[in-house]
Amino acid sequence: MTPFRLKQSLQQKARSHSRISAGASEMERSIILLLLCAAAAGQIRQHVFIPTPMTWSDARAHCRQHYTDLSFVVSQSDQEQLIEAAGDSCPKGRIGLHRHPGTATGWMWSGGADVTYQNWAYGQPDHSGKHVALVKYNGRWETGAENDTLPFYCTVTRRMLWEEALDFCRSQESDLPSLLSEAELRQSQAMIQPVSAAEPVWIGLRYLNGWMWVNGRPLVYNAWPPGDREHACPGPKRCGALNKTEGWRNWDCKDRLNFICI
Repeated sequence: MTPFRLKQSLQQKARSHSRISAGASEMERSIILLLLCAAAAGQIRQHVFIPTPMTWSDARAHCRQHYTDLSFVVSQSDQEQLIEAAGDSCPKGRIGLHRHPGTATGWMWSGGADVTYQNWAYGQPDHSGKHVALVKYNGRWETGAENDTLPFYCTVTRRMLWEEALDFCRSQESDLPSLLSEAELRQSQAMIQPVSAAEPVWIGLRYLNGWMWVNGRPLVYNAWPPGDREHACPGPKRCGALNKTEGWRNWDCKDRLNFICI
């Protein structure tokens, strides 16, 4: 798509978004962002069941080499997709949940994210000294020994070019996120915390004779890394990508990255 046609497309989409959200307050917009990101994230991530028994550490290494990471679960629908990945057999399987090393009772995901959704079996997690979790035949979680060998679940996310990600989001009647405030930045960063991959994810920021958001809003609030000036003359790096902690950077639009839709 040429820069002119892309700019026209962004402007048309912006007008549509402004009509839909004209009556929403900033707080309402923030809530909508969270809810829709949670729904859309499931569209680009799937679980894969690996029947080969491995220890927890070996299973995580296998997932990180061949997929993204051991599976993490953020909602009931996510949990149902996890079980569906194993087919009719529904055996016990490892997931990326392990005890938080800094607390006696806390748990965290393999990628470093806190646990926001739980599906523990009755009486779980127990205090037997077992430090990782697994999924039972009925979908409930229980603690398990790290060195036992069990099947496991990996999660894999779909990577796309920036324009492919934009088209995908719009095919789902959503969009790449336009982050107009620090609150929206933090909300989007919270969405990508469970993913262990270090590379950033696409957002709706694009350079077309100046940086602009896909909803047509100008770049006023910014979160470029301190001291970074590369974005002022971006060369081939004309698309915006968000990382977990530092804000966003200009990135080569022809790279394939994960992304979120709102």
